Amino acid sequence: MNQRQLPQANRPIGEERQEGTMNARTLLLAVGIVLLAGLTQAGELAVPRAVIGTAVEDREPVGVAEQFSAEVGTVLCFTEVTGAGDASQVAHVWYLGDEEQARITLPVRGERWRTWSQKRIGAGQVGTWRVEVEGPDGGVLAKVLFTVTE
Repeated sequence: MNQRQLPQANRPIGEERQEGTMNARTLLLAVGIVLLAGLTQAGELAVPRAVIGTAVEDREPVGVAEQFSAEVGTVLCFTEVTGAGDASQVAHVWYLGDEEQARITLPVRGERWRTWSQKRIGAGQVGTWRVEVEGPDGGVLAKVLFTVTE
């Protein structure tokens, strides 16, 4: 026998197989942890702030209110999203009463992201409005109510 065979002959039977199995288990465990971390991160999407205003200045909403005159022209829904990680999206779904008026998909590209959409208020669009902020799965993360008066 040559020297290369001697060290293997001194090992208990099956030891090489156990080492290979152990390495495979360790690799699978590591991959599983990475995948679970990704699922947890995506599952933490939240909206700590959603308001209706008339403009955005320096990435902050201005003219925030719960009631607007129909003469306002345009209002916007400003939303702060957290927990998105690198890339995700939300949708602003605008309703007048129970009738959907607009659906706007907005990218979310960071752990704390501020975004907004706007809606022109036309003549005769008075009443109770709401904006639902939907996550990537269509679940409602937040609702904002406001009223437009004549």
